[in-house]
Amino acid sequence: MNKIFAVYLFLLGLIIYVHAADVMVNVGNGKGENVFEPAKILALPGDNVVFNWVSGKHSVIETDSLTACAKSAKPDAASSEGAFTAPKTWIFPVPKDAVPGKTWFYCGVPGHCTPGTGGMAGTLLISGGAPPAGGPPAGAAPAPAPAPAPAPAPAPAPTVSPTAAPPANPIPNNAPTATSSSKAAPSNEANSPSNNNTNNTPVMVGAIIGSLIGGSLLTIGSFLLYKKFKKYNKNKNVILVPGDDRNNLNSGNVHNNTEGYNHGQEAITISENNDNNNLKDYITQIVRQEMMQNQRK
Repeated sequence: MNKIFAVYLFLLGLIIYVHAADVMVNVGNGKGENVFEPAKILALPGDNVVFNWVSGKHSVIETDSLTACAKSAKPDAASSEGAFTAPKTWIFPVPKDAVPGKTWFYCGVPGHCTPGTGGMAGTLLISGGAPPAGGPPAGAAPAPAPAPAPAPAPAPAPTVSPTAAPPANPIPNNAPTATSSSKAAPSNEANSPSNNNTNNTPVMVGAIIGSLIGGSLLTIGSFLLYKKFKKYNKNKNVILVPGDDRNNLNSGNVHNNTEGYNHGQEAITISENNDNNNLKDYITQIVRQEMMQNQRK
């Protein structure tokens, strides 16, 4: 009988040992930050939450809220009973009859946790039984909630039933694409260098024609001015023959300048267009008149 009872006790202790687990929590970290790592832990009734000091001076105190930063009002609230530095280890045993829910803890060192805002605090999730298959292991933070699935794309507008009566001029399905392509093509062609040259051709032709017409008008005007000037010079240079009746040959252009002639002599104009014979006759007349005047004297 005693042997059987002893075997039962051994098996019960073995079951309790196998079922119980140590959930590790670091107090501080290698960077010297005031944190609990991990900040959220999952434990089962009968597990041990092991707090291991890594850096800094900290304490572990049970609280009623994540941002309360004050010791819990429960009479059996857990506490590390002071602030410690590394190396330090404190074990918080989860009661076997613990009610599933949340238990919070914080660091009581001044400045590490601010009431209302929180700070160096953590959450202990106590489950009512073993975690489901594939769930997070003890001591690991719970998996984050999956991101919401994106809203489904709106359904496309219903197309026209093929049983509807076809229009007088049916349009193929690819007509919009062809139309948009044909509309896009002219804009590309209009910006091409070849089209720019084509558009500039009338301007260039007009400039060339205008230059030719202007040059022709300038040449004709210059030629007319030259002829008029030459004619004026021909009529200006005349020979005056005294006493000749042909003094009015040049269309009434008579030079009345009698300077250098004696009184009684009449000045006449003689066109330079007369031939040499007429010129001889005029000169002979002049000589004769001079000789006659000298004889009278």
